[in-house]
Amino acid sequence: MGWRATELVTGAAILAALAFLWMQLADTPAAARMFPRSIIGVMALLTCVMMVRSYAGRTAPAAGVEEWRFFKHAGRFGISVGLFLVYLLGVSNIGYFASSAVFLMVLPLVFGFDRPGMLGVTMLAFLTFIWVIFVMIFGRTLPAELLFPALGG
Repeated sequence: MGWRATELVTGAAILAALAFLWMQLADTPAAARMFPRSIIGVMALLTCVMMVRSYAGRTAPAAGVEEWRFFKHAGRFGISVGLFLVYLLGVSNIGYFASSAVFLMVLPLVFGFDRPGMLGVTMLAFLTFIWVIFVMIFGRTLPAELLFPALGG
């Protein structure tokens, strides 16, 4: 399959997934579904832009040394998907913050980022930001924490 067809099929698959996610929020209270639906809407809009650009004649990837492929590193993509699935299981079993801390440290290290101190600082800053926004400001509860129950809200 050529690059143009691949982008169109990928865009259609993303739009189908976004439509599914949109419908899953139907029974959620209006105040709680506003933010996720905003994100879904932006993602759908950007996916449509990608599809239009692909269909409307955006130039093909540069010909040359490397033949065009959908995945530059299919193995890395597979590892990322696998780690993300483990992360999702972790969120429901040990909590959002513990799972996110592990995921945010492991994924970059697996792919060769060699500054764990910088990762740790970034991870703590990000999780602190999330905690302040969702727990402190919005008063939303996050999945219960197994190790630190007070963090979940």
